[in-house]
Amino acid sequence: MACAEGVLHVTEAYQAARAQFEIVEHGDGIVIYSGFHATTSDGTRITCKGKTITEMQSRNASTDLPDVDVVGISDPAYDRLFPEHTARYFAEET
Repeated sequence: MACAEGVLHVTEAYQAARAQFEIVEHGDGIVIYSGFHATTSDGTRITCKGKTITEMQSRNASTDLPDVDVVGISDPAYDRLFPEHTARYFAEET
C-alpha cells in the first residue's frame, strides 16, 4: 500500500464541489474535508483507505493552497502512480 500527498490548485469546479464534501474537522483556521473520490490525471479512480483535503486559512490567503492526503492506496499500483519515485528508489539501492 502507498500514500500520497500533494497540493490542490483551486478551480471553480473545486469551489462548487466542496459544498458537497463532509467536514471532518473545523477550527483554528483549519478545515478538513472528506467525502470525495481521487483520480489520476487520466481519470483512473484511485482505490484507497482514506483521503482528505485540508484547507488552512492564514494571514496570507493568496498563498494558502489546500493539502491533499491519500492513504492506503491499493490500486493502481504505486509504480504506476509514481514511476519516477520507483525508478529513483531502485537506482539508489544499487
